[in-house]
Amino acid sequence: MCIDIKNFYLGTPMKYFQYMHIHSKYIPQEVRDEYPEIVLDTNGYAYVEIRKGMYGLKEAGVIAFDQLVRKLAPFGYEPMPLTAGLWRHKTKRTTFTLCVDDFGVQYFSKADAQHLIDAIESEYECSIDWKGTQYCGLTLDWDYPNQHVDISMPGYVPKGLAKIQASSTQKTRIRSV
Repeated sequence: MCIDIKNFYLGTPMKYFQYMHIHSKYIPQEVRDEYPEIVLDTNGYAYVEIRKGMYGLKEAGVIAFDQLVRKLAPFGYEPMPLTAGLWRHKTKRTTFTLCVDDFGVQYFSKADAQHLIDAIESEYECSIDWKGTQYCGLTLDWDYPNQHVDISMPGYVPKGLAKIQASSTQKTRIRSV
């Protein structure tokens, strides 16, 4: 099973606020209309206080992780001490990997899986993939009888070619620098 927390970094309150300045050319008009109290300095910069985690803030990952540890501890979940990204339950056989906001879950009963879901949903909004087919942007095709999994990224190559405006028949020469 896979679980994905929505807005994991964005909703995390910060104990110590951070500050940044943004040039006015990066502040959309609808934001200026919504917040007329924005004050610009003589160079055209607005100074803002950051109170919650946001993308690009180097502390956001650590703050969100620490909060998750505190939120899941009462339910019996903890990170494994010597394996980064691997978590376990103290008494159940449930384990999961955590990569940013994606959980790859191994469970042995539906009740144990539901226990983890309830723990996460008590604090976060999330999506649940009971078949475990989507994890970290990868598509997983499980073949349990033969004990293997095929991992793919459908559409990745066409999107990459479109991004660089190349066709699938064009040969691309890579040169080293």
